Amino acid sequence: MNFTKVLARLAAQILLGIAVFLWGAIAALDPARGDSRWVIGAASVLSLAALVRLSRGGNWVPWVGAVGLVLPIGVLAHDNGGSPWLWVLWGLVVVATRGWIREGHNVRDV
Repeated sequence: MNFTKVLARLAAQILLGIAVFLWGAIAALDPARGDSRWVIGAASVLSLAALVRLSRGGNWVPWVGAVGLVLPIGVLAHDNGGSPWLWVLWGLVVVATRGWIREGHNVRDV
């Protein structure tokens, strides 16, 4: 097992765990978010699903994890007056994050 892949998996697990907690707390406890709370809550559930399945397999895990990590950031930026063109940037960030999570997802014990 390559050391950098082990670090990629550890980083993915830590970041997805933080996302589950942070997005869940914002969705549950921040009434100022209004209508975007359900999107942030759904991202928390997506992050949790990716975290649970990270070591077991499934081609959907990197995509779900990337969307769960990045979507709430885009929603919060949009709600705070960010340009709608930033969604192009968030889409590129999802693609890049998917590749990074895929590296942590593809670690196999040898």
